[in-house]
Amino acid sequence: MKKFILSLLFAVVATISFAQCIPGANFADSSFGAWPDTTQNLPGAAANVPYTATLNFKVPLNASDVNPLLTTGTIQNFVVNNVTGLPAGLSYACNNSNCTFNGGSTGCAQISGTPTILGIYPVTIEVTGNINIGFGVIIPTPYVFSGYRIVVGTAGIEDNSEGYLTLVPNPVQENLTVNGLNSTDEIAIYSIAGELLMSQKGNGASTMDINCAELTKGIYLLKCSRDTTSTAIRFLKD
Repeated sequence: MKKFILSLLFAVVATISFAQCIPGANFADSSFGAWPDTTQNLPGAAANVPYTATLNFKVPLNASDVNPLLTTGTIQNFVVNNVTGLPAGLSYACNNSNCTFNGGSTGCAQISGTPTILGIYPVTIEVTGNINIGFGVIIPTPYVFSGYRIVVGTAGIEDNSEGYLTLVPNPVQENLTVNGLNSTDEIAIYSIAGELLMSQKGNGASTMDINCAELTKGIYLLKCSRDTTSTAIRFLKD
């Protein structure tokens, strides 16, 4: 249920424009959900670079998916009321004019525009679920959810063109493990502004643990130099 509610963030519109998207037919058989979910999350954005992302969602039908106490009711519809925390320069539109989605229906929404300010943007949405419990009685049930976020970095900081490097966990709180190394690699961590913060040569192993506990919360770039090539991945410090 949470995944679905969070997905409706992208159905919020500042105007009555329609999203240029078509709900994915492969999601119609799902009970409910949102794609991508908050684990996969949204693709990163780059400041001053055009950005577009599309989300698909399936509205639940059974009221028990929203409130376990309402075992016999059905969800008439969900309405998105408000959204906070959006990056400047981006706008949203759903694939209908009033951002109201009937129970059991599929939908999609699009986020697009050109973000202008670097940062990590947690997003909060306010939704009302209208639950039909029978005899013409509709119970409006408000919810506030968070979980998605949009990371606006600098262009080109998530290159990884060689495809051999992975970082876990990402976001990281303390120890960051770099996978896919060889003995000739040199690892460096840069701030989002391009300042070199630390560097370390490979120790012959295919993995390396880096202590990130002292880093402040924010966006960083890990760069791996190998022979005459380099690859880089953005990571987040929580």
